[in-house]
Amino acid sequence: MITLTGMSGVGKTSTGRELAHMLDYKFLDTDTVLEERCKGEKLPNILKRLGELAFLQFESQVVCNLQPGKETVLATGGSVAYSEVAMQHLHDMSFVVHLDASVEILAERGNLRLNNHQAYARRSIVRCGTRTLEQLYRQRHTFYRRWANLTIDTSALTPQQVAFKIRDVLK
Repeated sequence: MITLTGMSGVGKTSTGRELAHMLDYKFLDTDTVLEERCKGEKLPNILKRLGELAFLQFESQVVCNLQPGKETVLATGGSVAYSEVAMQHLHDMSFVVHLDASVEILAERGNLRLNNHQAYARRSIVRCGTRTLEQLYRQRHTFYRRWANLTIDTSALTPQQVAFKIRDVLK
C-alpha cells in the first residue's frame, strides 16, 4: 500500500488517482471515507458539527480502522498528521509519501491569500484558527516529514510526473 500525505493543495488526490491507475491499484481518499461514514455529509459540515478536536479523533479512528489491502493508493486528509496513532498505523502498513510544495504554490493552488486565515477556515483546514498558511505549513511539515519514507516537492510537477517519480522509486 502507498499512502500520500501533505497539505491541502499538494496534489494528494490527483496524484493518487494517477498512481493507482498507473499501478493498477485501488484508489481511496480518507476524506471521502469520512463523508461516507457520515452518510454523505460534506467535510466542512462534519468539521463544523463536530468541532476540531472531535473531528481529529473521528479522522484518526477511521484511518486506524482502514484495511484497504496491499494494492491500494491512499490519499489522506491533511490533518491526519496530528494523530500519532493514525500516522504510526499508516507507516506500519504502507509506504508513506509526503507530497510537499512551497507555501506560495499552496496558496496559489488553493486560491488563497497567504495571510487570510478566514479563507482557510472556510476551506475547513483543520487547526488553522488564526494561523497564517505559512504558520500552519511549518507546524504540519514536521509531522509529515517524521513519518515519510519519501518526500517529493510537487511545486513544479504535474500529478502525472509525481506519480511517475513514486513509481520509479518503488521499482
